[in-house]
Amino acid sequence: MADNAGKEAPKSDPSDMKEEGTEDTDDLAQQFDGVAESLKGVTKNWSELKAAEGIMAAMFSGVLITVASIYTRLAGDQGMPAIHAIFMNELMAAIVYLPIPFLLGAPITGNTWTTVIMLVILGVGRMIAFICFFVSVLYIPPANSFVIRHGIIPLLTASMEVVFLRVAPSVAEWVGIGLSIIGVILTASGRSWLKEDEELYLNILGNMLAVISAFGLAGLIIMTRYLLKTLPIWTLLFYIKLIGIVVALPLLFLDPPFTSGMNYDLSYYLVAQGFLYTVGIGIMFHSLTLENASTVALVKNISILVAFVLERYVLHIIPTIMELLGAILVIGSTTVVAIVLWFKKWKEQRNR
Repeated sequence: MADNAGKEAPKSDPSDMKEEGTEDTDDLAQQFDGVAESLKGVTKNWSELKAAEGIMAAMFSGVLITVASIYTRLAGDQGMPAIHAIFMNELMAAIVYLPIPFLLGAPITGNTWTTVIMLVILGVGRMIAFICFFVSVLYIPPANSFVIRHGIIPLLTASMEVVFLRVAPSVAEWVGIGLSIIGVILTASGRSWLKEDEELYLNILGNMLAVISAFGLAGLIIMTRYLLKTLPIWTLLFYIKLIGIVVALPLLFLDPPFTSGMNYDLSYYLVAQGFLYTVGIGIMFHSLTLENASTVALVKNISILVAFVLERYVLHIIPTIMELLGAILVIGSTTVVAIVLWFKKWKEQRNR
């Protein structure tokens, strides 16, 4: 016992402690490096998805509004007058979007009187364009309305974008626009030779309304893109929906009275079209905060494919060969341009 008490405890070598501490630090550093690499990979993947967000939003909004137009056609087949159906769309959208600026504290007035006037013009012009479009789907197949409208819009949007926004479309966009116009011509003339005199008149009227709606929607996209530079998206939606109700309400008295009576199917069609329209409009405005106006107009053409499928299996309308060729040109050009634009944007973000 005495011998043990007299002996000193062996001293630990400081170098050994240093080596142990270094090993622990190295292990911890490696763990942090692994986490950092994982986060870097996730961030990179998120950036790639973010690059396509505007394009995907434009496509998705087009699909939603396409399905809404099919429900409008079904409601019309049940005896619902066109303006009544459009009013239901505006009413549901107004219920959703009018309170949002007050809830989020967004301004409900423009920065200047010029901005306010532009908001009023935007609201009235959009309403006229959508009335023309939704009435056109009652006179011609809905897919034809989409081919005509979305085939013309990219040309009009690109032209207005050059004049007012000083943004020149790319070569790929111009090629897509040219193919879209050829597709529109084929589609508009694809059913004329099948019609009798009265049906031919309604067919021509439907085509004209689709063209008018294209001019209105092109102006809507350009003006919206311009106003979103200085105003929140909720301010624009507030004005558009408020003016939509103000314009649509008196038009109800010009429409033939609805005498068929409500039933379950008609109620479902009206609610479904209003819901899809409301969500589609909001997503379309979101896409305009991320992409050029001509890009949004062009990639929305993918909704034509959805229109033809629903038209065939829901409305039981068989398209003609010329209509199919026109749609293929428009859809093909849209797909190619969307891929080219996404790849270009993804490459730019990757090189940053």
